[in-house]
Amino acid sequence: MESLDVYDPDEDLVDSSVTQIKSCANKLDRKVKALVTGEQTRYKSKQQSIPTEASEQLSSLELLSESTMAATNDKERDMKRARTIRYDFTSDVEFVQSWLQQAESKAQDKSEKPENLQHHIQRILADWDSVVDRMSKVTRDGRILCDKTQNTAEQTLVKNTVMSLSEQLSHVKQVIEDRQEQISLALESWQAFLQAHSSLKAWLERTKTFLAATLTYPNLAYTRQKLAEYQSIQTDCTQTNKFISEMSKELEKIICACHPGDLPKMLSDIEQEKVEVEKQVQERTGLLAELAEEWEQCDKKIKEVNSWLEKARQTLESPHGKKKSLRDQLNVREKMLAEIAIQKAKVSMSIEKLEVHLKDTSTEDNQIIAKGKAVLHELRSLNGAVTVQTKTLESSVTQLEHYQQEIQRLKSHIAQAEQQLRIASSPAFSPRDHKKQLEEQHVCHDKIKHIQEKIAFVSERIKGIIQRGTPDPDPLYS
Repeated sequence: MESLDVYDPDEDLVDSSVTQIKSCANKLDRKVKALVTGEQTRYKSKQQSIPTEASEQLSSLELLSESTMAATNDKERDMKRARTIRYDFTSDVEFVQSWLQQAESKAQDKSEKPENLQHHIQRILADWDSVVDRMSKVTRDGRILCDKTQNTAEQTLVKNTVMSLSEQLSHVKQVIEDRQEQISLALESWQAFLQAHSSLKAWLERTKTFLAATLTYPNLAYTRQKLAEYQSIQTDCTQTNKFISEMSKELEKIICACHPGDLPKMLSDIEQEKVEVEKQVQERTGLLAELAEEWEQCDKKIKEVNSWLEKARQTLESPHGKKKSLRDQLNVREKMLAEIAIQKAKVSMSIEKLEVHLKDTSTEDNQIIAKGKAVLHELRSLNGAVTVQTKTLESSVTQLEHYQQEIQRLKSHIAQAEQQLRIASSPAFSPRDHKKQLEEQHVCHDKIKHIQEKIAFVSERIKGIIQRGTPDPDPLYS
């Protein structure tokens, strides 16, 4: 009985051995009791006392029997305790292993949002002390099994099991601590992502409101101001890239630790929204830059044309110009009419180009358009005045040339008359009839005088045309 190992892992064998020993002990006890009772009865029937030596031997035998029964009961209790310890050890080991596996699985789970994972970690930590207590019990029971059992294989298995489970416990503890830090960082990254998203969303809303405002272009200064505002927003577009970069960086951290939820879609949507807004800003900025350039060109050309108009008026009203010949004055005005056409085309084309950029806006209050139309009106007015002057000068020059031709014709007649006078004054002309010669000379003198009077009269008419700059209202020759 003493050699029986109640901590032997073969519980059926131990149970069978203890039952057999107990049965033998009971039989032995009954035999001892029967022997003692029989001896007492036998001596009593003889009315004799049991001899001292025999009585001592019987008492010793009874004590031995009782001791054997006590030892048997102790073995049975030890067997039950060993069985309970082994059962508790196995049960606790299974529990701790299962809990550690589940805890590690939940801790390393990345399929949920960080708030849920944080809740799981908190629940794991809430159970941690009770699991540590179970592990302490496993260690105590394992130590008892190792101390009590005589089975070397079981000792090794129990030691390895306790050691492995302790290592698993430490490993899971480290995993939980690491995951706590990861989840904490993921929550911080989540908040950073939402903050960057909120900042970018607010910027997009402000920019959309700005883009939605109706644009009017009353003057170049206002247009330049709007261009500067759009250029500033375009600069902001570049600076807001940091929000996208920050969200992408934080999202990568979150994905490494847990499920990102709707964050990837939020990033994709706001990135697309930003691209569309940036496109509108770039288009508007480009159009405004072109508009400002066209406006400057238009304003420059209008100023150039105004300057030309002033010089043209000075030329027309210049006393020096009026002293020029009618032909020169006519040439000046003909050139001016051609230049007016060029200036009108210059202003008209510049206004048309500007109006292309202003096609979607009202131009009623546009100062440059108004200036351009005013200049065109002045050019048309000047063109009308110069056209009238040109026609007048054309008529004057034509009439003047006609009168000059008439003077040349009259001068040729004078030359002829003078030739006739020389002939009539020649001694060879009618020497016998002096009176006839005198009469012929008188006729020639009268003729010359009459032609000279005509020349003087036509010359006066020419002088009047030149002085007035207008044709003779009562022409000599139609």
